Parts: sequence; structure tokens; C-alpha cells
Amino acid sequence: MVTNSTLEENAADSTPLMLAWKIPIGVFLTSLSLWTSIGNAFVIFAIRKTRRLRTVNNYFILSLSVADFFVGSFVVPVSGLFILAERWILPPFVCRVWLSVDYVMCTASILNLTVL
Repeated sequence: MVTNSTLEENAADSTPLMLAWKIPIGVFLTSLSLWTSIGNAFVIFAIRKTRRLRTVNNYFILSLSVADFFVGSFVVPVSGLFILAERWILPPFVCRVWLSVDYVMCTASILNLTVL
């Protein structure tokens, strides 16, 4: 059997480099997801608890925060898992739900920004 030793050596050399990139990407995506979720949860909580903040303009901000909260708490973690694993490891129905939530929430976010 004939093998290409150059390709095998390059593949072996690129594995640690890929791992070196996966760690900072994972840390960045995790912190992005956490900050997005926590920040938008604060906005939702503030508008819900403070009666004075319940204005028409703030309801658009509330809607934007809800959409971005779902992006930060569901879309970004699943995307990060897909990026880091380099293949889809979750059940197929999660893929359909992930794509649906991604499209709907990103569209809602863009439309809310347009209204504001």
C-alpha cells in the first residue's frame, strides 16, 4: 500500500495548532454567550419591575432584548459547539430547532433595530 507521508506529517502537525485555536474560540464564544444572556436578562428584568420604564419605545427595546436573549442563550452555544466539534454531534431535530430559532430571533432583532 502506498501512502503519502507528507500529508500524514502535515495532518499530525496541524492538530495541536487547531487545538490552540479552539481554546480561545471556545472561551470567546462562552463569554459572548454569557454576557449577551446576562445583559439582556437585566434589561428584561428592569422593564418588567419598573413601571416607569413601560413606555412604547421601551417595549421595542424589551422585544429586542428578548430576541437577543434567545440568541445568546441558545443560538450562540449551539453554534459554538458545532464550530468546535467541526461536525454536527446533536440529534437532527436540534438542528432544525436551532436554525429556526436563529432565523426568527435574528430577523426579530433586525426588525426591532429598524423600528428603533
